[in-house]
Amino acid sequence: MTPATETTKPPLTVWTARALAGKTRRCIQVCLKERAQAYLVLPSETQAEVARAILKAEGLSPEQAYRTVRSLYAFASEVALTAGGDRVVPLHLRRWILRSAIRSLAQPGTLLEHAVDRDGILTLLSAWAREMAREGISPEALQSLAQHSQEREKVDALARVWGSYRRLLTQQGWQEEDDVYRIGAAALRDAPYTSRIPRLVLFDGFARFSASELEFLRALAETGHDLVVTLCWEEGRDALFESTSATLKCLREHFEVHHEQLSLPQDEQTSAPVLHIAAQLLGPTPVEAPAQLSPSVEIWEAPYLLAEIEWIAREITQLHRNGMAWGEIAVLCRDLPDVLQTIEAVFSRFAIPTQSFETRPLSQHPLARALAVFLHCIG
Repeated sequence: MTPATETTKPPLTVWTARALAGKTRRCIQVCLKERAQAYLVLPSETQAEVARAILKAEGLSPEQAYRTVRSLYAFASEVALTAGGDRVVPLHLRRWILRSAIRSLAQPGTLLEHAVDRDGILTLLSAWAREMAREGISPEALQSLAQHSQEREKVDALARVWGSYRRLLTQQGWQEEDDVYRIGAAALRDAPYTSRIPRLVLFDGFARFSASELEFLRALAETGHDLVVTLCWEEGRDALFESTSATLKCLREHFEVHHEQLSLPQDEQTSAPVLHIAAQLLGPTPVEAPAQLSPSVEIWEAPYLLAEIEWIAREITQLHRNGMAWGEIAVLCRDLPDVLQTIEAVFSRFAIPTQSFETRPLSQHPLARALAVFLHCIG
């Protein structure tokens, strides 16, 4: 395998199609054909388990199915382990380190001194820290943004907190969850681990990739692996596929993309009623609704998670002011455990009552977190 030069974009294949048009099916067929010569990588471990079940139903042995399918995080973690990157900071310890970072910087009467003890601030900063690591934003990059921001004092304070937090994290020997992609990318470029990865790696079910995930994908491509990414996308339907259109554009900036549009054979295509709904939903020429009615579907896009949740909170507050009861409003999430605490913290600021039916691990119980921090301090 010959690594690509720094000035050359590594190759990558993109398969696009609308929903239910056979992208995942084709990935499964490739894995059945290639056997040990292919990996199928999915966004979550739950999706990976479903794919393994399909492969086993198609005749693949349980051992081979497990070796073939994995989540992106599990895949990157395996590679990062070769470079010693295996200590992901737990949630309660991230908050403790963030509090230490803020207190080490806070001066009397400053913004940081007032912020450190506010209710929910560490929950919000913890989610923010994950987003910063996910997008690979350095303290220096954030500091440079402060010079051009209308909220210069706030951005400057956040940059200093981010820098202090990262230093404390390194001193304690911990890493952010999304650091495994950066560590994995370095391991791919510097170590002979690449020989253990199959020639073909298929990434299915993704709508977007973070900056750190893209770095990992690029390292894979630069070390000679054939990468295939599937995207739910159709040309000419920008409103419906705005997110994946942006992803396709981003991939073209980082890779030499070979684009292939998929379609199912006629006898395997979706039923006519479902096709009709798919064609009319946010299509190029949608049927106009009566002027007096509100749109049944609205699409919002926020720059990051906290902004998205605050937007939702403001909309809920407005609906309640207009007469809708709290119990008539629901918020649905794809991965509720990952965002539940952030949602509760933001909704608390907006005085929105919440009720969740999601069970929580013992590690998130306040008493268990306090005990863990206490044991860490005296350990």
